[in-house]
Amino acid sequence: MANEEAGIANASYVIGNAESIPYEEGHFDAVVTRLSFHHFAHAEKIMSEMTRVLSPGGCIAVIDMVPPFVESREAFDWLERLRDESHVRCFTAQELTDMARRQGISGIKTEEETIPMELAGWMELTDTSDRAQDEIREALLADLDRGVPSGMDPCLDEGHIMFRRQWASVVGRK
Repeated sequence: MANEEAGIANASYVIGNAESIPYEEGHFDAVVTRLSFHHFAHAEKIMSEMTRVLSPGGCIAVIDMVPPFVESREAFDWLERLRDESHVRCFTAQELTDMARRQGISGIKTEEETIPMELAGWMELTDTSDRAQDEIREALLADLDRGVPSGMDPCLDEGHIMFRRQWASVVGRK
């Protein structure tokens, strides 16, 4: 319906399993995933499937949040799981790049970007429980007081807790 209303005639939607993409080998010229890899328990398998359905010379792009420091990943993932139970783990940009290389992707370009976020709005995106919100807020305030690093680099801005979200884009060709 939305496609017809927008005048789009060359798009369709298929519900499927990312670990077994329901298309033949080499079907797509481009395969893109955005903000999903941190939800995958079998990320290597999904990268393999993305590559399998990509045509020779086709472009693959993985865009996802990454922990700012490997040392802070455990705390970072813990806070993400509090906010959203479907979170599995974040990969570093290097881990995503290495995963793509193992699947035969070449010419890989990786970019990272830091995006400031406001804590309350971030938690509203997933309808975070009150208990989890309190726990997350306490963890970031403790980090501000030089407690356990959260991996989110929090700061206060006019009474609002802000933090930095690191994103990586990994793009290459089959």
